[in-house]
Amino acid sequence: LRRQKLYFLAFLDSAHHHRPHTPSTIMSENKSGDPPLLDNSRTAFHSSLGLKDAYDLILSVGEENGTSPGCIHPDELARLLKWSAEKEIQLRAYDGFEPSGRMHIAQGLLRTINVNKLTRSGVKFIFYVADWFAQLNNKMGGDLDKIREVGKYFVEVWRASGMDLEKVEFVWSSDEINRRSSEYWPTVLDLARKNSVARIKRCGQIMGRQEAKDGKQSRHNELLRSIFNSRDEDKNCSEEEFLTKYAFDKENEKNTADNMPVAQLLYPLMQCTDIFFLNARITQLGMDQLKVNVLAREYCDSFPKKDRKNRERFRKPIIISHHMLMGLVEGQEKMSKSNPNSAIFMEDSADDVRRKIQKAFCRPGDITTNPILDYVKHIVFPCLQERSENGSIAFLVERSDENGGDVTFRAFKELESAFEDKSLHPKDLKPAVSRELNHLLEPVRVHFASGEPKALLKRIKAFKVTK
Repeated sequence: LRRQKLYFLAFLDSAHHHRPHTPSTIMSENKSGDPPLLDNSRTAFHSSLGLKDAYDLILSVGEENGTSPGCIHPDELARLLKWSAEKEIQLRAYDGFEPSGRMHIAQGLLRTINVNKLTRSGVKFIFYVADWFAQLNNKMGGDLDKIREVGKYFVEVWRASGMDLEKVEFVWSSDEINRRSSEYWPTVLDLARKNSVARIKRCGQIMGRQEAKDGKQSRHNELLRSIFNSRDEDKNCSEEEFLTKYAFDKENEKNTADNMPVAQLLYPLMQCTDIFFLNARITQLGMDQLKVNVLAREYCDSFPKKDRKNRERFRKPIIISHHMLMGLVEGQEKMSKSNPNSAIFMEDSADDVRRKIQKAFCRPGDITTNPILDYVKHIVFPCLQERSENGSIAFLVERSDENGGDVTFRAFKELESAFEDKSLHPKDLKPAVSRELNHLLEPVRVHFASGEPKALLKRIKAFKVTK
């Protein structure tokens, strides 16, 4: 409890130091305490943007959710950008992804938007194709050949979705770890030596093993089902009896923890190692990965000041945590592949998109738990701005004359206010959202309509998705 309290206080301290992103609040490296003025007189390295514009663009990727800042210690980001420009060294950011079946728009469109922002700021983006991690997490039934096929499909989707690949590099975890194993595994072992089981278990949600909140079959019970099939104990009980005995609840929490696969302890150690292994100065992952990124920063503090070699090698990463796109089902905080109707996939037909959006949860006046507004804010408006020659936004919602006639929104806040006061109805908003999403997905559909991409997609759809 004392350790958890200290961790929580440390996290609050990080959030406390998060200030509005203006030059006057960026902490200084000099002893006088005067803030280093970030302006556009110097351009960011490998970018046409000035340092201040690059800084603001990178910060715009982060999610401000009221409890956690989208960027922990933005002052460090400012100093890092300044250092990069002075030394002419390109910064590296990374995100790892498990190849795990078809790609939905949170992985496709939202990921494309965020990567393009970072590369426009001069950052080189490393996509870590985490095939070994997917195997640890039992994706595709642990079949590495299928996992690698899905990884190739993911890369093809991003090629077709408008991602600027000039400053993007795809690195396969199995290939890179095998090639440089003498660098990789000593760090994994050192992390294991310096952390308790309890500390690593707190990072467990990075594998997506949290209890579902929508009342459906939880991922935990699905994990138990796989344990049932290979169990050494309780061989005489039925599957239903086994699941009941070890189901997740407060009384049986100890039992479920005891039966947790060792992979769930190894996974965070390896993911934390990846950050240093890839020389990533910026970790750009979702909010659900925040705990393991904080673990990486803690690991850097484990080296004494006199250990200059390791303190130079293991630099605290800048954590930029992006928004997690909501699922289409009521109460679903994160888009999921387990329910096809709760997610829009990158090669869904135009009719599928319209059908799913039409059925999506969208309570009139609700601006807090509304996936349709979520998609407008994080996908539609940023893409409209990107397409515009002058950066302006014009989002047209077509309505009948009796419902007020057509209306054009030029800022998300304007649309949000109209929805909150119910002057904009879901029945009018949904068709406009479907139209824009279909416009964004059409190049992907065309890409997978013929040739090897078509054959690849056919193979992927035939795979049985396991979590």
